Amino acid sequence: MKKASSKDRIQHWLDFIDPSQTDLASTQCSQQMPREILLQAKGKEYEVKKHMARVEKEKEDKLLTPFHPLTNASFTTSNELVENRLLKAGQIYSQKLQEKRKEKSENERKEEEKLKIKPRPASAGRSRERLYGMHNLYKQKQIQRQIEEAERVRSELKDPELCKRSLEIAEKKDRPNRVEDRLIEQANKSVEMLNTKRLISEMARKWASKPTISPMARKIKRSGNVSERLSKYSFIYEDNLNKLKMKYEDSIPHPKSPSKIEKREVPLMDRPKSPIKEPEIDFPFKPQLCKRSLEMAKSLGKSTERLLRASPSPTNFTDDKECSFSPLVNKNSEKLDRRQKTNENGDKTERWEALYNLRNLNSERRRELIDERLEEEGRDCAFHPLVMTPQKKEFNPEKLLERLNGWESIRKEKIQRTREDEIEGSMKKCTFRPEICDSPYSSKEINFPTDKGVQKYIEKQLSARKRSLESTPRTPEKKPKSAYKELSANDFLLALQKLHVDLCESQL
Repeated sequence: MKKASSKDRIQHWLDFIDPSQTDLASTQCSQQMPREILLQAKGKEYEVKKHMARVEKEKEDKLLTPFHPLTNASFTTSNELVENRLLKAGQIYSQKLQEKRKEKSENERKEEEKLKIKPRPASAGRSRERLYGMHNLYKQKQIQRQIEEAERVRSELKDPELCKRSLEIAEKKDRPNRVEDRLIEQANKSVEMLNTKRLISEMARKWASKPTISPMARKIKRSGNVSERLSKYSFIYEDNLNKLKMKYEDSIPHPKSPSKIEKREVPLMDRPKSPIKEPEIDFPFKPQLCKRSLEMAKSLGKSTERLLRASPSPTNFTDDKECSFSPLVNKNSEKLDRRQKTNENGDKTERWEALYNLRNLNSERRRELIDERLEEEGRDCAFHPLVMTPQKKEFNPEKLLERLNGWESIRKEKIQRTREDEIEGSMKKCTFRPEICDSPYSSKEINFPTDKGVQKYIEKQLSARKRSLESTPRTPEKKPKSAYKELSANDFLLALQKLHVDLCESQL
């Protein structure tokens, strides 16, 4: 027993109904055919029309909707991801759209070609005149081309027009060599000039890099102790300074000191005040220093003591060759180093180790605070989203597909409901309602004639399969692993949105 599809039933109804018989029955032979058969035929016609209208409505809805995902009625296992399958469906849909557009454009082009008016065929007399006219035009173009060629040759044979300066240079006869030799000589001279300029610039760079040493600097001796050389330099500086002072004092005329009588004549207010004598200290060199530098010099002490001081002990380098830098530690760090705890061996922990430990403590404390805050917020929140965690329950892909494709079933139900309402509304307007009885052909199961020997062959196959199953030992059935990737609702919606955007861009 095989189930008849909707197409087979419609074809059977169409074959059963003969349009010639229905027309005759309605007009002439209505009395010959029984009334029940006529009513059944009309009812089947109505059902066929209803089904065809429903199919056309579904096609129109599909064309209006932007995206139609490919859905399977039965569950099929596939190793592809949901996103890849959706992208494939979108590509197929875009290809179909492009093919439809191409067909439409070709049909429009063919219609335009049909509508175009074809030119009338020229008569024999007109074609002869047109050929004669084309021959005359060709001759005229050929003559014009010959004239242009002759003018071009004539212009090339003309003597060149030279200016006065060029004529004077050409008329001179003192030049023994040829023009090529003179040009080569001039090129060699220019190359030599460029080389000399380059050498001079290089020498100038070298001279500029060498410092000029004064005669006084050359006399400085660099051998010996630094303190001895500085002390000798101080004596030389004092001698030169005294000599300059003597020369300066001899050259300046000293004014005469006023007498006692002259001093008495000058009032007390206008008399010059005598300067306060300060104890003179003989320094070898007195530079002008700012206040900040003076304070620093006082804190440093005498220069001779610092120079004569013994060299400090060499720095204690670590075993690692790369770590040869000992940083300066401020007061706060020194205090922290004193408070450091000792290890099991009795040694104090290093500063960097203490800092790393502090970081770990702070990170742990921060994590604890974050966990506490999340717990507090979780108590207040009424909505707890489902996170993709390892599920303890068995995963059923059929339920997942039903949940994801639920919007399609709801949409189909709404469309079917609206159509049924429209059909019922149209039926209410009708005054005639035929009483339709169930025909034997309306049943779903129809016995089709089978070939001889097929049924026996199928029975033998089934019996052999049963024997093989009974002979083999039964193994515990393993649960099939789902080939689909576990996706949350948000991921699935994002994938759909991405696919919709790609389709819109491809259509544009």
